[in-house]
Amino acid sequence: MHSHLKFLAIWIIAALAGCSVNEATFNLPPPTIGGTITNLHGSGLVLINNHGDDILSVNADGTFVFANPVPIGANYNVTVDMQPSLPTQECTVTNGTGTVGASGVNNVDVRCETKAFTISGTVTGLLSSSLVLQNNGADDILINADGSFTFANPITSGSRFEVTVRTAPAMPSQTCRVLGGTGTIGSGDVTSVAINCMTNAYTISGTISGLSRSVTLRNNTGDDLVITANGTFAFSTPVLSGATYGVTVPTQPDHPWQTCTVTAGTGTVTNADVTSIAVACTTNLYHVGGVVSGFASTNSVTLRNNGSDDLIVMGSRDFRFPTLVASGQPYHATIVAISTPQISQRCFLLNENDYVAGEDVTIVFVMCMTNSFTIGGTVSGLTGTGLVLNNVGDQIAITGNGAFTFPNPRVSSAPYAVTVMTQPSGQTCTVANGTGTVGLGNVTNVQVTCAP
Repeated sequence: MHSHLKFLAIWIIAALAGCSVNEATFNLPPPTIGGTITNLHGSGLVLINNHGDDILSVNADGTFVFANPVPIGANYNVTVDMQPSLPTQECTVTNGTGTVGASGVNNVDVRCETKAFTISGTVTGLLSSSLVLQNNGADDILINADGSFTFANPITSGSRFEVTVRTAPAMPSQTCRVLGGTGTIGSGDVTSVAINCMTNAYTISGTISGLSRSVTLRNNTGDDLVITANGTFAFSTPVLSGATYGVTVPTQPDHPWQTCTVTAGTGTVTNADVTSIAVACTTNLYHVGGVVSGFASTNSVTLRNNGSDDLIVMGSRDFRFPTLVASGQPYHATIVAISTPQISQRCFLLNENDYVAGEDVTIVFVMCMTNSFTIGGTVSGLTGTGLVLNNVGDQIAITGNGAFTFPNPRVSSAPYAVTVMTQPSGQTCTVANGTGTVGLGNVTNVQVTCAP
């Protein structure tokens, strides 16, 4: 209908001009091929008609017309020879084929759509199942193991993408680094994003108290740390998250000797430094003692350590003071009193002064000896010569009346027996009080009486 109206208009104009219809028609310009382009964002769109007879580059939305006309009645075929890029688009042609009429073609419809591409990559080193990645602040994806990943939502060409770690792995704690995670989408899927995960390592530390000198702490049988002061400490070698730690005291302190106890020294590293280890050192306490030797069972000795710790010991035996003494502290043993009700004795000390080391002191010796006393008396009535007295093998020659004493003393509790070994010339001597047991002093009451 539209072609008939146009032809009628041409006929009327030709009649008014005095020309024939055919003559007016042949003087019209040949019809053209054109249309409209919408949603074009990229560059480089090339349209062709009839397989290259006419080529048209288009850079913006709007109408277009091919430069070369097409005769009426001829066929036309508009296609896309080159799609746009930057961004990458795909343009489709509607109403692109047909036969040219008298009015030409102006309804070719070219619509462009920007293409979208996926973002993907590879995860390595992942030891946990809690890694969450996101793209452009959204489109979260949970990664459970090493391997490839692809975000669910494609990104249109020309748009930015930015892959980040939303949630890092927790157990073991890891730090995941994104490589190749930002850029602008071009003409294809992004497959080069790399996520490298490394397990985090944390410091093992704590506090120590009560230390007198120095101590060596050990973590996991290999990392030794020498500590010389109270306060905080930290091992130099970090421990990977998920690994165990075990702090011990391989050798207890000496000079002075101490016992250091570790609290909260074992566990598994999570996602933070370990700071809860407590090491408490206490100085060891030891007994001070020794041996009393040579002492009569009926006798007692009072010993004293460091001026106040008294101990009464009966007879010969081992002893130790009741009060413990700290390692590194001095001890000083003294004899306070000796009780000798039946047998007279005296005592002295060996190794009574020193410092307590790392064990009980057992070398304080109380050496006791029995006292000796002389045996003697008086002689009366002696007129002759040659009197000899005997006391258990100890002899003395008496030359006159008066006091006498045997040359060799006898120990307390030893028996004595004074007899006349040789009578004096012309006399007979008798002994009174001549036998007995040596007590706590000299025997002076032996009486020797001589008569003709």
